[in-house]
Amino acid sequence: MIKHIFKIVWSRKRSNLLLTLEIGLTFCFLVFMLITGLHTWFTYRQPLGFSWENVIEIYFPDLSLWIDAEWAQNTVETQIRMLTAAKGLEEVEAAGLLWEMPFHGISSFNSVSYKGRVTRSKSLSVTDDIMAVLKPDLLRGRLFASQHDALDRGAVLINRHLQHDLFGDEDPVGQTIKVVWGAADELPHGIERIIVGVLSDFKRDGELAKTSNVILHRISLADPASIGSPFRRLLLRLRPETTVVQEERIVAKLGAIARSWMFEVTTLDDRRLTLLKKKAAPLIAGAIIGFNLMLMVGLGLTGVLWLNVTRRTREIGLRRANGATVGRIIQQIAGELVVVTTIGLLGGLALVAQVPLLQASDSVSGTSYFLGIIISAAIMYALAILCSLYPGFMATRIQPARALHHE
Repeated sequence: MIKHIFKIVWSRKRSNLLLTLEIGLTFCFLVFMLITGLHTWFTYRQPLGFSWENVIEIYFPDLSLWIDAEWAQNTVETQIRMLTAAKGLEEVEAAGLLWEMPFHGISSFNSVSYKGRVTRSKSLSVTDDIMAVLKPDLLRGRLFASQHDALDRGAVLINRHLQHDLFGDEDPVGQTIKVVWGAADELPHGIERIIVGVLSDFKRDGELAKTSNVILHRISLADPASIGSPFRRLLLRLRPETTVVQEERIVAKLGAIARSWMFEVTTLDDRRLTLLKKKAAPLIAGAIIGFNLMLMVGLGLTGVLWLNVTRRTREIGLRRANGATVGRIIQQIAGELVVVTTIGLLGGLALVAQVPLLQASDSVSGTSYFLGIIISAAIMYALAILCSLYPGFMATRIQPARALHHE
């Protein structure tokens, strides 16, 4: 039976060529979509490494205009008063100041070096109190605290990804690194920083962002004059039972400290959802396109099979006259399409296999890659069998007498 099916497919190789090409290209597109989807899902399932629930952000948009050093110092002192007032509120569990922001979508980068090894890292500059607001997952060492004011060099926290990238298996706690803001191939004049702790894979750009290097710089409030530029944001962790009315009162009390300032107030959850929707939109659009493509392929396969069955009325009728059962006829029709699908998948697989060779999938795990290929092949075979059922059923309705009189 199998040998006979291969002979039939080979005898119709010209008519099957376009169908095979369509199956191969659809398989490649489906593999790409599934690899992307699986990689996105696995990335989404990875923990953020910090807590965003019950946190509101107070953004200072007017502070982007730099005036002079005296203005900057006065602004920082005002922000410190706001921070102190926020800590004294009953509804506020913790509060802290920072420049860069989680879920902001725009990242500041540092070039970091250690013993000749240089890498890039996303950065955040934060006060000690941010540790109690974001509650990062500490793996080793300790979080920022006032005791770090006594250090000769500034304190930093790095995440696990940066540790593996820069230190390998070496313990980074207590080690000195050099940091330059921006990109640099060599860091002979970098600012020295000492690592006081290692966080888990801190994903500052949301659930759909891949895990990357992150470094947190400690900003001490002991000497406001040394800070330089004002902070851009104030984060407040509120107690779970805090109502919206209480949130408005909190913002009003803090606004009374700086009456001439403009505030933008939002929650960290809103920022997270906005960034999540923005990154998920292309994936959803691709999934819709992929579904429509699969629907077109399914209709095309059904149509081609129906045409083949119509043209082969005499052949099928003679097989029925020779005693072929309904099941055997359906097996033949389905088997032919499975063979054609296999040939198309082999061609598509030859293209998909070039992706790792071209190093075009560095950001995609091997699990996503192989699962994408396996699931795509299973979907194509299931689609082929499903599309062969109706034409196969119609083929079994052909009577031998009709086939003998067919012209």
